[in-house]
Amino acid sequence: MYNLFKSKGIDLWDVVESGPFTPTKVVEGAHVAKPKGEWSEQEKRRVGLNDKAIHVLFYALSRSEYNKVCMKSIAKEIWDALVITHEGTSQVKENKLDSLIYQYELFKMKSNETIGQMYDRFVEIIGGNIP
Repeated sequence: MYNLFKSKGIDLWDVVESGPFTPTKVVEGAHVAKPKGEWSEQEKRRVGLNDKAIHVLFYALSRSEYNKVCMKSIAKEIWDALVITHEGTSQVKENKLDSLIYQYELFKMKSNETIGQMYDRFVEIIGGNIP
């Protein structure tokens, strides 16, 4: 996915990784959001990157994945949700690994399956997919 964003402009990946840009100005020693009317052309372009990143993410997703994140309006939030869904937390990864090891250790041909079906099941296990 990184390469897709990079092909559209490296700044796009920064938005996914770090969150959207918000133009600010200093008022009485504090940074406050600038009113839209005061944004420079460069600031407008940087603010628009979040929408472009969302478009790229939505374009790359299947319908079911899209439905999980379509209500989010920040590219970083969408990305973070997808990472958790697909990679999981460290506990989820550990449990998945334990399950795969268990399946591998007990692997044998089922009485009603062909060699091809057995091979496909084996490839799923060693590929890291839990059937």
